[in-house]
Amino acid sequence: MHPLFGDPRFGNASQAALRNVLTAFTVYNPRLGYCQGMNFIAGLFYLVYEEEDMAFAMFASLIERENMAGLYIEGVPLLSQQTYQLNRLMAIYLPALHNHLYEEKINAVYFSSGWFITCFAYVIQYTKDLQLPLFLLSIFDKLLIVLVGER
Repeated sequence: MHPLFGDPRFGNASQAALRNVLTAFTVYNPRLGYCQGMNFIAGLFYLVYEEEDMAFAMFASLIERENMAGLYIEGVPLLSQQTYQLNRLMAIYLPALHNHLYEEKINAVYFSSGWFITCFAYVIQYTKDLQLPLFLLSIFDKLLIVLVGER
């Protein structure tokens, strides 16, 4: 569960809403079902839109239209691809860091899998009053248009 859903300011209703969104997704897409990390993404959509149906629509659209199932199916092929891409980008743009990690036998998957599986929702910082940064809200507005608006 997203850490903010354990915050008493959100109450049990928000936890139930997140559970409803994730349960609806497992019914909607039983082949994929629920996998670890999905709660962070669905929870973030619920925190932004504050409506279960909108959170579900955004979450389901993101998984389907951006082909994110590869992060959650057996063998996690998309995670392997993204980790490889991150390693290559570090080798090109941050060669000292890449070489240091290589020498210490630290694979990028050790620190980046949570980023990719949760679409970085795991590491998003909130302000003191739990508001999302304005730039992030503008990204969500654009996602709404792209993912839901073209149906």
